[in-house]
Amino acid sequence: MRFLILLSFLFITPCLLAEAGPAQASVPGGAPERVQQQSASERVQQQSAPEKTQKQQPFETEQEQSAPEELQQMQQPAEQKVQQQQQQQQQQQWQPRAPRKKVGLVLSGGGAKGVTHIGVLKVLEEAGIPIDYIAGTSMGAIVGGMYAIGFSPAAMDSIMRAQNWLDLLSDKITRDKLFFTEKEVSDKSLITIPFNKDRFHISTGLLSGGSVMDMLNEYTVGYHDMQSFDDLPIPFACVGYDLISGDQVVMREGSLPLAIRASMSIPGAFTTVERDGRILIDGGVINNFPVNVVREMGAEIVIGVDVSMMTERLESLSRGEIREDDYNDLMFIVNRMMERMSRDAFEKNKSLTDLYIHPDTEPYTTASFTTAAVDSLLIRGERAARQNWDAILAFKELIGIHPADDIKLPPNRKAGTDSPVQDSIDLGYIIFNGITTLNVKNLRRMLRFKEFTTIGTNSLREAVDRFRGTGSFASVTYTLVEENGRYNLTFECRERSRSAVSVGIRFDTREIASGYINAVFSPAELRGGLVEATGRLSTNPFINVGIFYQDAWLGKFGLSYTYRYGNMELYTGRDTTSHNVRFHKNRVNLDLANFYYRNFNFYLGARYENFRSPSMIMANSTGLQRQRVRENLISYRAGVRYDSFDNTNYPSAGVLFKAEYALYTDDFSQYRDDAPVSAFSSSLYVAIPVSNRWTLVPALYGRFLYGKEFGFPLQNFVGGTIAGHYLDHQLPFYGFRPTEVVDNKFIATAFEARYRLFNNHYLWVKGNVARISRSTLELIEWDKGMYMLGAAAGYSYDSPLGPIDVLVEYGLHPGAKFGVYINLGKYF
Repeated sequence: MRFLILLSFLFITPCLLAEAGPAQASVPGGAPERVQQQSASERVQQQSAPEKTQKQQPFETEQEQSAPEELQQMQQPAEQKVQQQQQQQQQQQWQPRAPRKKVGLVLSGGGAKGVTHIGVLKVLEEAGIPIDYIAGTSMGAIVGGMYAIGFSPAAMDSIMRAQNWLDLLSDKITRDKLFFTEKEVSDKSLITIPFNKDRFHISTGLLSGGSVMDMLNEYTVGYHDMQSFDDLPIPFACVGYDLISGDQVVMREGSLPLAIRASMSIPGAFTTVERDGRILIDGGVINNFPVNVVREMGAEIVIGVDVSMMTERLESLSRGEIREDDYNDLMFIVNRMMERMSRDAFEKNKSLTDLYIHPDTEPYTTASFTTAAVDSLLIRGERAARQNWDAILAFKELIGIHPADDIKLPPNRKAGTDSPVQDSIDLGYIIFNGITTLNVKNLRRMLRFKEFTTIGTNSLREAVDRFRGTGSFASVTYTLVEENGRYNLTFECRERSRSAVSVGIRFDTREIASGYINAVFSPAELRGGLVEATGRLSTNPFINVGIFYQDAWLGKFGLSYTYRYGNMELYTGRDTTSHNVRFHKNRVNLDLANFYYRNFNFYLGARYENFRSPSMIMANSTGLQRQRVRENLISYRAGVRYDSFDNTNYPSAGVLFKAEYALYTDDFSQYRDDAPVSAFSSSLYVAIPVSNRWTLVPALYGRFLYGKEFGFPLQNFVGGTIAGHYLDHQLPFYGFRPTEVVDNKFIATAFEARYRLFNNHYLWVKGNVARISRSTLELIEWDKGMYMLGAAAGYSYDSPLGPIDVLVEYGLHPGAKFGVYINLGKYF
């Protein structure tokens, strides 16, 4: 009997299975299509997990059932049996496949060429390639680190395009954030070299990288103090080189922005970074393509994006195709040294790469950070990845990704967002390290925010710029560490010696060549004594030496001596012939008060001047005659200056205001046995940005003398383009012959319209009108006094060496004619 029952069961079961087919085809949600897709995926997985697949065969499971269970199933109604078998088959069809392989992404260094990584990432995301680990060097560390914490390729694209890379890499602090003392030096000098009492100090790099560090800090808020970079949304590592031990340093913990900054310290370009007791430089020196690093992190399959020229360079060297000019290029030499040191590692790592992408970056170099170059390189990266589209899709099968798998955003990014960093920060405590308690108080006063408030992330970069703008720090960085829902802000400050030598040079059509030098000798850092010397080498040279007590927050007070030699062409009144005038001037200046604060300066002091001229043109009853002139002056003066121009020579915003009152005597109380002479001078310039290309600059300036007699050193001198070039109170005026003597009341208004062609190239026109008289009353009486009109037009380029100006000018006054003036270099 039992044999007959078993025989019936074996006969009925295939029939029931045949009837179950149409029922499965009607499963809601399109189950048959999913079954077909999963079968293709299972064929890929059978190679890596065949044993597991065999254990999942449905009939093997049924054959293992016991006889009593078979009897119970046989006794159930036929429909219930069919439903149970359908459920069993669906469960077996949706068994999880073998886990996909872990994917590592390697981004090489390459300076500006590294922005191509962003275009590659964009295409990898489109293709649905998951990234489980990232390793990078130099620029690859920047892109890789930002992607690891959640920045989308689109967000990074926008960030890279928005940066002013030339200013960022040069650590340029906007002029409105410089202290007055720093403006006075930077406006005239081309280069500054610090030194200490033992030796001149040439930095380990031309650039400190402070501005880059600010950018990294701003975009990595929340990741300034990591126990492990493995805890990032995507585990990350970057490579540096230890100068002391000569070892590769793989950075996987601590401050993420500092690790990235260390990885990009190109020798000779950026200063070294001290981290965990090591002195680090660019990891490209030893491992510019760290595939081995990402393998050690756990990657089973590796995508490598190489923007270096290693492959091409090796081929060119083998063919002897290196150009002779390359050997005179500093960046070529540095890159060649780095490539030579990392050559073996590169070839080995390239062989460990499963998908190698090498964008075409010619003719760009590591230093191609212009806006146009960055835009082009971003496109080059995307183009290179799309050219490898078929290989990328095939790579998905190698990883173990099935076409039916959902394409998801990286685990660190939410739908609809491009950036993981918030726009505002809830502050906790504010801490300063590396400076004295007194200086902490001074810095706190400079902050525009307080503890336990909410601030914008851009406020931090502005604060750091203001601190650097004092000129008192070699470096200022910050970290944000979260505690109890708020971020504690720590500023790391390193004071610098104020001892430095600054040098400038200028060429023009009037003096041919001029040189400028400023040297400061100061054993103290933020406060204490200092000796300062400033000189100009030209046909009108001067030298100034002073000894002061300085306070970085208040200014300097002390005594200085100046010798000045003048050699100029002088015009008087309607005289159309110039007269060569030479003179010697000695001056002793006592600064009783000289307060500085960012854009503002107030000074108060006394001055002794000795003026001598062996042959001065003087007017008398018989006309103009040459006479010997000697004059001793004792004066008391006070003045204010406010300067918020964003650019000294071509401002697009800001205000420049100066006002000074001086009382002149020759015996401490009188001038030529009469009342002392009063002199008041003032000037106001306002830069008004009309658009991103047009700027208007209206101005009003003048000088008024009050007294009975005015010796030659006190008179008003007008003309030329540089205020105070020949004499301290010389006033500029386009169209006047430099230099003209005018009456004792002079007031002028000027107007400039400037158009920016592109980058730092400008076209401009200027007009000025002057009113000159002997008394204040005559200035408002139109039939008295005299008017002077002048205009100029020109082209200017704000070059790295200083302004380049080419102008023509014309004045409506006796003897006027067209004049041409050309200048190259900063004005001093």
